[in-house]
This record gives sequence, structure tokens and C-alpha cells, in this order.
Amino acid sequence: MAQVGGPLDDLAARRSADWIMQYLKCPKSVIPSSEMPPTELTDQQIADLTAFLLSH
Repeated sequence: MAQVGGPLDDLAARRSADWIMQYLKCPKSVIPSSEMPPTELTDQQIADLTAFLLSH
């Protein structure tokens, strides 16, 4: 498992859905120093993942 990244607790209080979706599509576009590679998920999969992350 990766040893980088932050907690996802209360993610909805810290980030908007638009920010999360953009980060998942192209992490370096919102955090230039990000080590996360861009995903190969479809826009629908990214939207579904974002909804899931914001629901917990």
C-alpha cells in the first residue's frame, strides 16, 4: 500500500465534488506536487466514486 495521502474523514467538509473529480482526473492540475497518477476511469466512474467518497 502507498505510504502517502491524507485521511478521507470528513472529506465533504474539506473539498467540493468538483475539486475531487478534477483531482481524480488529473491530480497534478490541483496539487502540482501530487504523486498520484491520473486515473483511467470514465467520467461516470469518477462521478460515482466522488459520490461515494462524499457520502462517508
